[in-house]
Amino acid sequence: SVRRNGVGLKGPMATPIAKGHRSLNLTLRKELGLYANVRPCYSLPGYKTRYDNVDLVTIRENTEGEYSGLEHQ
Repeated sequence: SVRRNGVGLKGPMATPIAKGHRSLNLTLRKELGLYANVRPCYSLPGYKTRYDNVDLVTIRENTEGEYSGLEHQ
């Protein structure tokens, strides 16, 4: 389990487009207490790109704004 091992592999999930359905990604983040989304970005060998040797990590905080599931007025 993700809780026991502290690691998981997740693919894309679709949420029904109907009133009253909470995003499955949001539910997963809330249940597991996840507060950041970490996205690595790096160059792959053998592909011609504009920039060589790209190696970065983007960290997005998930507890506020549109990723939190809170309604704003």
